[in-house]
Amino acid sequence: MKKKLFLSLAAVAALAIGVVGMSAFEAHVINVTARIENALNVPIDAIDFGTVFPQEKLYSDISIALSESFREAERVDDVEYFIRQKPKPRPEAIDADFNGDEIAARHWCYENWDTRDNDSTYFEKCYFNLCPFLSKHPDQQPDNDGEGLNSFHDFNIDVTGRLSKAEQDYEDIWTIDLAVPCFRGECAQDWPSFVHQNNPTADPESYILPEFLKGQTLGCDLWVEVSGVNEVSEEESVIVGAKLSSYSAPSCDATVGAGQSIQTAINNASAGQTVCVASSYDNTDSFPIRVNKDNLTLASVSGPASTSLNGGVIIDNDGVTVTGLTLGDSTLLGETFGVYVNTGVDNAVVSYNTIVGPGVGSGRGVVNAINTTTGLLVNNNVINTWLTGVFMNNSSNMTVSYNTLTSNGVGSGNDYPTNNTVHHNTIKNNTLEGVGYFGDGSSSLSVNFNSIYSNGTGDDVNYYGGAAVDAEDNWWGDLDPSDQVNDVVNVDFTPFAGSAYIEN
Repeated sequence: MKKKLFLSLAAVAALAIGVVGMSAFEAHVINVTARIENALNVPIDAIDFGTVFPQEKLYSDISIALSESFREAERVDDVEYFIRQKPKPRPEAIDADFNGDEIAARHWCYENWDTRDNDSTYFEKCYFNLCPFLSKHPDQQPDNDGEGLNSFHDFNIDVTGRLSKAEQDYEDIWTIDLAVPCFRGECAQDWPSFVHQNNPTADPESYILPEFLKGQTLGCDLWVEVSGVNEVSEEESVIVGAKLSSYSAPSCDATVGAGQSIQTAINNASAGQTVCVASSYDNTDSFPIRVNKDNLTLASVSGPASTSLNGGVIIDNDGVTVTGLTLGDSTLLGETFGVYVNTGVDNAVVSYNTIVGPGVGSGRGVVNAINTTTGLLVNNNVINTWLTGVFMNNSSNMTVSYNTLTSNGVGSGNDYPTNNTVHHNTIKNNTLEGVGYFGDGSSSLSVNFNSIYSNGTGDDVNYYGGAAVDAEDNWWGDLDPSDQVNDVVNVDFTPFAGSAYIEN
């Protein structure tokens, strides 16, 4: 089955089931239902470049992402798709010639493109074609998409992309740029150079517009079509642990370099902005850094391997993201920490960091204030040499995913969690225990699809009270998890993986 999504909203599906009728002395009904949803989430906003001029170059980005329902479905992993360009129907023609059926109008413009010169009504129904002047290039984060397509190209060329949950590739950003053509008899002398800068193999003469198109609106439809969905059927397709090489730096509103202060940049920023740290930053701040604006992002320009802070970070406001850094330890508020999520803070994100502790005898790599935090995401971090790698005090809806928690005292500690999840992590070689849990009858913790082994002495998951722990579908290092938990009744480890998961 192929699903189609048009950038200004087109999603149509039809399902028909036929049953041959016959006489019978008894009948039994088998109830069959299915919920059909899109695999991709594509924006429906149109790209309007407005009034443009010859040899201008304009840019716009579009996002193609896995839908929430696809991300939550465990049996499927990746989506392969392509972007196809098609002539665009005129809005007035959709009503006049196609009875308001926009889908039919789009198909007609595409299917009749090759005979346009023999149909005097074609351009009354369809815009003059903008498609050959649009480039399409993927972000290549990670490098699993097609090569993209330069401006000044043949019309019928698709570009391909791929999204994969196993590779933590949930979204592709495609850059669509318009290289504006010139008109016959009015092209500048450097027109050939302009064309070849965008596409070295293009013939500049082929992309000059006739003069009668001056002042006309040109159009192009970009269709995103799913070409394949791959299912997860084997344990070896499960990937766990952090992959810091997938870090992609965000756009920066301010960048802190040598001799400059991160704290000053944060204090001067507005809510929702991004403060970036360059690799030249030389730790002029007094630590810890306090991120005290709602939805502010503190990020590195070059990734954690080249951007180190000599202390930790306190998250004081909702929606803050700390990403792409190497963090040391700080002590304040009664805690030694790499990242401390303060009282009343919700929906913070800690991702793509290396968080290095002072030694296994003290501190927590990531820790939250008691009873006041919800929605924290700790994703894709390498956390080591702490007493506890990630410690979740009384909290709700917290997620610890795709981290590598090694060489700590405890990998993941959890006190009185409510709907907290620990999944797709590598938790090994921690000296005391892998995952510890303490709660009451209303507590709930899920520990699934992790590699948990070689922690303490038979202490991969330890239960200290409360409701039972859902610890299904983990790889325990062998095929007998019963000797790796301290309570075989309250740690539900069945079913479990029969072979090792792939570790990033």
